[in-house]
Amino acid sequence: MPIFQMLLHDARYGFRQVFRRPGLTLTATLTLALGIGGNSAIFSAIDAVLLRPLSWPDPDRLVSVWEMNRKQGVSRAFPSSANFFDWKEQSHAFEAIAHWRFVYFNLAGDQNLRPERAQGARVSAEFFRLLGARPAWGRDFVQGEEQSGRDDVAILSYGFWQGRFGGRADAIGRSILVDGSAATVVGILPREFRMFRVLNRELDLYMPLALDRSQRSRDDHSLNVYARLRRDAPLSRAQGELDAIAGRLEREFPATNTGWGVQLLPLGEALARRSGPVLVMLLAAVGMVLAIACANVANLLLARANSRRKEIAIRMAAGGSALRIVQQLLAESFWLAAAGGGAGLLLAWWAVSLLNARISYHQLVRIHDFRIDTSVLWFTLAVSLLAGVLFGLAPALRSVQVDVSESLRSASGRTAGRRGGLVVLSEVALTTMLSIGAGAVLKDTLRYIRMNRGLDAHNVLTMQIGLPETKYPEPAQMADFFDRLGRRLRTLPGVEAASVVNYPPAGLIATSVPVEGATNTGGETPVARYWVVGPEYFSAVRLPLLAGRAFEERDRDESRGVAVVSQSFARRFFPGGSAIGKQIRPQFPESNAFWIPYSKKARLTIVGVVSDVNEDGLAEAALPQMYLPYPQNPTRIAHVLVRTSSDPRRIAAAARSEVWSVDRDQPVFDVRTLEDVVSESFSQQQVLGLLLGVFAGVALILAAVGIYGVVAYTTSARTREVGIRVALGAQRRDVMQLVLRQALTPVFGGVALGLGGAAAANRVLAGVLAGTHTFDGFLSAAVGVLLICVAGAAAYGPALRAARTEPLAALRWE
Repeated sequence: MPIFQMLLHDARYGFRQVFRRPGLTLTATLTLALGIGGNSAIFSAIDAVLLRPLSWPDPDRLVSVWEMNRKQGVSRAFPSSANFFDWKEQSHAFEAIAHWRFVYFNLAGDQNLRPERAQGARVSAEFFRLLGARPAWGRDFVQGEEQSGRDDVAILSYGFWQGRFGGRADAIGRSILVDGSAATVVGILPREFRMFRVLNRELDLYMPLALDRSQRSRDDHSLNVYARLRRDAPLSRAQGELDAIAGRLEREFPATNTGWGVQLLPLGEALARRSGPVLVMLLAAVGMVLAIACANVANLLLARANSRRKEIAIRMAAGGSALRIVQQLLAESFWLAAAGGGAGLLLAWWAVSLLNARISYHQLVRIHDFRIDTSVLWFTLAVSLLAGVLFGLAPALRSVQVDVSESLRSASGRTAGRRGGLVVLSEVALTTMLSIGAGAVLKDTLRYIRMNRGLDAHNVLTMQIGLPETKYPEPAQMADFFDRLGRRLRTLPGVEAASVVNYPPAGLIATSVPVEGATNTGGETPVARYWVVGPEYFSAVRLPLLAGRAFEERDRDESRGVAVVSQSFARRFFPGGSAIGKQIRPQFPESNAFWIPYSKKARLTIVGVVSDVNEDGLAEAALPQMYLPYPQNPTRIAHVLVRTSSDPRRIAAAARSEVWSVDRDQPVFDVRTLEDVVSESFSQQQVLGLLLGVFAGVALILAAVGIYGVVAYTTSARTREVGIRVALGAQRRDVMQLVLRQALTPVFGGVALGLGGAAAANRVLAGVLAGTHTFDGFLSAAVGVLLICVAGAAAYGPALRAARTEPLAALRWE
């Protein structure tokens, strides 16, 4: 028989055999759908984040450029503007190199539109050409528009054009008011253009980034830099060039460039660097679920093979070869795998839509949405075929090991028991590992979210405000705006305190701080976290004052610079003495970046000491902390914190109205509670913990079903033996103990193996997610006891039926 006809015959035979037993087929299909569907859903995430190429021409030639300083422990930092221009002028390995900076834009409202905050970027003129993109309508930026005074042009994203301007063609050439100044729309990007998202939104608006030579600094470290390699220049050559340039700059500018080097990363790798290990961990977890599902289906097929021994024996006696029979039995398995794969795709389609809705672009950094595309379909097909081999091969081989002798027939129960024990042991081991890993991540995430941070985040509303330079050019004007707004907010019913802060407590920003008279700096310039706050900040977040005083209205005078430091700051730099009255000099870079304070770098006198804030709860040795008064060190972007006596969301609308009472053109952005801001610090842990918890729950259900099936089958296979034991005087209690002992023995072995595997897996987790503990004895014991209880409950029913077996009925069995 030709091979093709033989395969077609086997496929038809397998199809008939599978659907002759709809109960087994439905059970196997649903079991496989859970494992295959989960794998397909997670692979769609891996495809979107790690595998799918960037949607720009020749993406393998695009690189992201970073600076690093191993002496200061900085593994990756944004490049400084002066260093960037030296790279651009002196390197030859790049076809193009472009800088850009993420910014917020304030768009003025009119009679039809309210003021709006737009997310966007200031970019160099060659930015879109470097990416291989061009506007679908209008034109790109040109070189002269990188100069101050000529940078009043804008390119809109397709979505922003549709939403703000209704997709009207007359948007090109239209003047819009951006940050208080008129800007002309010169281009509209195509619908398919994607960069990255902030707060799950596409960027709206792009304008030129004007950096005059007087504004360039070697210590600002605030630019993003992309580059496109020449076709004949590999990444190693470009890296060598920049290393040589960095060495020359270090010798030429030792005050700012000592220790600073350059790191090139493929752009796709740079974007996915934080999310990759998490996704690989999730794929390993869902792979365990699939393994448990395959073990369950293999057990079903083993039971069926036992019932088909006479059929297989007759076929072999009639001349059928073992290989031919195995082929036909594998055809049945592949039909089951195909049914499971089809059902799994439906489950994956639902899961992918849920993942898109629930997982933000901050939690898993990506450009593309999750989707079921051709690559996911091929992956599902491959996983289905692999699953068919995994669960089908052992039962098929077992089926052809047929001996019609009575002695082998009577030993079938014991053989099934041994094989079933291996199935149970493997399922329990995998479930134990998965459950302990999920529990560790969930427990640590909850602990960090609920930990005592040293402040009170309850009943605090936050909202972000950015003041445009054209309308508020002077630092005193920015301070006056927030001063007037604070006074108005404090008059609202239920408001207890209101203050400004450059970033909420979870925002981790730092700067170097020479400390005069410090005795414990180790010869290095200290680095500290810093916040720029209003006078009522410590009351708004209820941060206890331990010594000295908080900020007051008199601290608006820049000539009398003051600071408040944390307890850890005082202990580290002034051990055994008081920090009050000591002086520090924060070194903020010269930059017009919106997050950097306006500062004269004057000496500041420490006037108070407050409790430490547990910033993220992850670092073993957190940096010391300091607070600066906003009137002396204003930032162009800031957050307003409003403490209320009840749910702060109730005053959100009134708070917005008060902002517009001070400035009717001022947008209000990112209004949410401080508790939400704090919990976002652990958003990636939450996502991983939640998904691992779901997978662990599915694995637990599948393991319980598998244990029940194995015990039920092995017990029924030993009905004759049980009947003889009862006829010879065995008590029903003895029979139950026998069945339960034999059922739970592999469970105990699986728990022991799983505990060992979990200890190793948790060490990997600790490397992927900072703060995850390597081993939790109580959690591991709890998971082990839970699995033993579940296994005992699953085995109790078959054991009870065995104990109730009537001796005469058992002796007539078979």
